[in-house]
Amino acid sequence: PKPVQKPHPKLYTGGTSDITYQMAGERNWGICVPPLLPWAALEGPLDIYKEACAKAGNTPDILYLRPVYLGDDEGQIRREVEEALHNFLKFNASPIFSKPPLPPKEELIAKDYGFYASGALEGLTQLSYDDIVDGEIGFIGTPNKVIDQIGALREKGGISEVTILTNFGGIDHWKVIKTQELFAERIMPAFR
Repeated sequence: PKPVQKPHPKLYTGGTSDITYQMAGERNWGICVPPLLPWAALEGPLDIYKEACAKAGNTPDILYLRPVYLGDDEGQIRREVEEALHNFLKFNASPIFSKPPLPPKEELIAKDYGFYASGALEGLTQLSYDDIVDGEIGFIGTPNKVIDQIGALREKGGISEVTILTNFGGIDHWKVIKTQELFAERIMPAFR
């Protein structure tokens, strides 16, 4: 079937290179930020995107993707999600440890794949649970805590949409459903 939207559905792209953010802004595409990077690592690329949008007369459309896990007790939350978070980060860092190995860092940088030469992916596998939670690589915690995190994010970043990733790292299905229900019941009403 033909798309209903005219001229076509909104296009989104994601990536880690500056050229991706530049191109998305120039072409009026939305940008989906990587779900593994803290806000500080995203500010520069998002500034490139916003500037490219402004020069082209486009409105930025930033989709902020994060793993999310919710509960009412921080200790219980940690017991339920810690292993899945580490599995998720290890899986996403796997290109660095693949066979054959990635090209040398100089070559990656020359081809605008500097992110893969930066050490950021290797560093993900070394993060503690507290580093992940405190760095907001995942929105992990009570609904009130996550409401505060999303509110602060909206204020500093011009985020259009927060997309939650609840099925990550081999997490049990019941935990996925629990988080989705808590998000719908206790977080979404705070932003309507």
